[in-house]
Amino acid sequence: MAIDPPWRLDPLKKIVGVGWGGGNVLVLRIETRVNNHTPRLTTIEDLQFTGSLIDAYAETINEHDDHLPPPDIINPMDGDMRAHTFMWNRPPYKVDAAGDESAHTWKAIVFLNLSRIRSFLDTSDPDYVFMVHFPASEHDPESGFVYYAFWNFGELNWEIANEVTLLIPVFFTEEMRDNNTPVVSSNIQAFGTAFERDFFITLQPDIWDAHEEPVSPDPNDGLNWRMGGRTYRKRINFPTDAEIAPLWNESTAIGAAEEHAESVINTPIPAYVVTVTVNLDTLEISMTKA
Repeated sequence: MAIDPPWRLDPLKKIVGVGWGGGNVLVLRIETRVNNHTPRLTTIEDLQFTGSLIDAYAETINEHDDHLPPPDIINPMDGDMRAHTFMWNRPPYKVDAAGDESAHTWKAIVFLNLSRIRSFLDTSDPDYVFMVHFPASEHDPESGFVYYAFWNFGELNWEIANEVTLLIPVFFTEEMRDNNTPVVSSNIQAFGTAFERDFFITLQPDIWDAHEEPVSPDPNDGLNWRMGGRTYRKRINFPTDAEIAPLWNESTAIGAAEEHAESVINTPIPAYVVTVTVNLDTLEISMTKA
């Protein structure tokens, strides 16, 4: 039985699709911003050369055929990579927002060797289609309580005490507990733990009451994501900086497409699936979000 060779002829009878000389490459740039969470799994799926789900933010992506030894991931791409590697990445980069410990940004850059993928596919259809699954925003759960101490004067209840502007009891702050330095304080104090609240009450010369309320959750985790794709013909050199930003001229791309989603306060975003379609002949690319 004849076996189809891993190449094809174009209309001018030239051998194409083997990745000789340089590679046809798709570069995906994926960026996620989120508060309080690590980025939940963002997967690249239906790749056809593998049945596995690829984590876009994996430390190492090196998808290749059964050739031994497996090709090393290097830049510029060498002959082994062009011949045997389907997909690889640069290690993802994490950025913490200045002055905000809860806001984080993750950046990923993933490469697909379209020349090798074309030779692998058993079809004359030039369209190569795969999916990228993005998670939905999440509401932050009620993770604790605010512990209040308030001065109950006579028949004052919690609601009334909350309305009294100033009763000037003696209050020892956490920093002043060791030397018992008194400061002026309002009639209601909030603490992060019951221990701190109860310790404060023991220091007061008057009768104080205790109250606690659940922490109000944030409306959502502020998830935002953006993905861009660019295709390059017969290119082997893709340098990046320490933050994995491209150092090559992206205007030389043959095709380009982008999709994104941004949540705002009280309006979390749903889960999205982005369909990426690349014409392996023309290198035109499109993305649709649903």
